[in-house]
Amino acid sequence: MEDTKWRNLQALKQLHNEGFITMTEYRARLKQLIDELTGTTISTPSRTRYSEAHRESIDAAIVARPPPDFRTVEEESAIKWSYNFKKEKWSSERIRVKLDATPFARGSLRVAYHMQIFPSKDPDTSGKVLPCPASPRPRQAKRSFSETIVAGERVGGRSVATIDDVNMDVPQVAGEEKENKNKSYVAKVSLRPQDNTNREGYFRDVEMQCLASYIADRFNLCNPPKLVRFLKAFVVELEDRVGRPICGVEQYIGGPYRKHNSNFGYVSEDERNTPQAFSHFSWHISSGEVMVCDLQGVSDVYTDPQVHSVSGKGFGKGNLGMKVPLRPKRGKQAFDL
Repeated sequence: MEDTKWRNLQALKQLHNEGFITMTEYRARLKQLIDELTGTTISTPSRTRYSEAHRESIDAAIVARPPPDFRTVEEESAIKWSYNFKKEKWSSERIRVKLDATPFARGSLRVAYHMQIFPSKDPDTSGKVLPCPASPRPRQAKRSFSETIVAGERVGGRSVATIDDVNMDVPQVAGEEKENKNKSYVAKVSLRPQDNTNREGYFRDVEMQCLASYIADRFNLCNPPKLVRFLKAFVVELEDRVGRPICGVEQYIGGPYRKHNSNFGYVSEDERNTPQAFSHFSWHISSGEVMVCDLQGVSDVYTDPQVHSVSGKGFGKGNLGMKVPLRPKRGKQAFDL
């Protein structure tokens, strides 16, 4: 059965490439085939074991490309969940989204789709905080994220201001300064079956990225040669779909994507000191409590970081605690300043 569906995917691609079906027909049928392969309504694995056959089938459906023409994609209602790092609170608002049916990339744990976001058409709910939805809410971490940063911290002998208080040329995403309906986002859907039942991982990833962004603000206040930033991440719940699936979302950034270091001590051979200096700084500013690794992105706009803590608790399964190596097995030092 799996082989038949995989062959159907290949045949569908060929029909589209040879002009026998339109892009709209291709996307609609592609979504159906992926859902049949994965057993869900958003092209993620079912509760059965995620097999190599599933992985190969999804890989066959991936079409690496820039954002599509969203005029052919149907709108649907959704809920956007945002995290306020300073207040340590989640809030929500109703939005409308257009989610491309064809994934354009896959990592080791997630599949990525292009998405557009619009305000809700209902003026009574757009932008307003909503009550807890039917889907599981994340539980609050036992230890406050902000507690990992030294209380009343000082950088360079002076109290730290917020990034908004300082006039700095922080790296921006192309077109980010303009809020318009054509802005594209990336919706990341987990390939791990357990994440479809226990959704806490999606929320923890957003909290981690908020912590990394908070530390990046402090790093920039030290006037490094190059400033850094992390994309703003949030969670989107697709309430029109069966099971109300969720995905992690952030703005789409074009350009050459680079991985600078990893959870396990790997450091890119590129002559880049800024990413490694930032990882070291995260350890320093938290008085040795945490370290932000797995830095990747376009230029010095980063995404998908991993936080390691001394206790090894919190921050997801990628938190290796004191097991994280300070140096790669070969090559230059991981955090050479």
